[in-house]
Amino acid sequence: MFLAAANKFLGINHFIFLGICLVLIVASLILMKKFKVKLNTALTIMVVIAILSELIKITEYIVPYSNDAGEIIGVYFKKTGLPFHLCSIQVIFVIIARIMKDGPAKQKLLAFIYPTGFLGALLALMMVTVTVEFNSILTWQFFIYHAALLTFGLYIPMSKEVTINTKSFFNTSLYLVVLFIISIYINGLISVPSQDVIIDGEVVGVTEGIYTYFFYSTVPPLKDLPILNLENGWTMYIVSILIVGIVAVTLTHLPFFIKDYKKYRISKENRK
Repeated sequence: MFLAAANKFLGINHFIFLGICLVLIVASLILMKKFKVKLNTALTIMVVIAILSELIKITEYIVPYSNDAGEIIGVYFKKTGLPFHLCSIQVIFVIIARIMKDGPAKQKLLAFIYPTGFLGALLALMMVTVTVEFNSILTWQFFIYHAALLTFGLYIPMSKEVTINTKSFFNTSLYLVVLFIISIYINGLISVPSQDVIIDGEVVGVTEGIYTYFFYSTVPPLKDLPILNLENGWTMYIVSILIVGIVAVTLTHLPFFIKDYKKYRISKENRK
């Protein structure tokens, strides 16, 4: 019973992994700031970590399937392993950002990765959805990848190579809402609902449903959350999660709102 509790959300193992991640995040940010690591260099490191993370997921999420004779005839990649969550989709974004030439488009993408990567990784680390076991490679992959993503997200404004301001806040909020809406379609497209097994006109069983919940647009991140739940229906849940998301993104931009406001005040006074 003790070991079972230790391996779960907010169990002893969870806190140990959080401690490890905190040390890695703080040490990485200090070293990168001290040695003035260029953002493209940090981006290259993040791409390598992201690719290694996905390779581990691929090998761990691949399961064999057999024919009627019990012979393995192929492998199947679980739908839940697709990179369509807010954190996993960053794998695609960081690769694109690294390939892109420096310019306004790359600035917008990195400005989007800052709050979404940072917040997504932070929430993932706090609300871990995997079994927390020290002998599980998926557990280590989960924590190290999200720690790296959180570090990179924070380093984007720290590098001072990307402009984070009021305009980038509105762009990020718009992109986030669009991705959230798209995730509803993806979840509906990929999920396979359970169905009755009918033989000779009689129901003899029920198939097991396969459901995806990317961006948590169809299922709350955890059960019994105070705001993000389905007690008042799915529509209210959608409204709640969008409000929570926008508020969180607003908080990450608050220092830059203040900075923009100060610039506006100074500019206004100079025009007098």
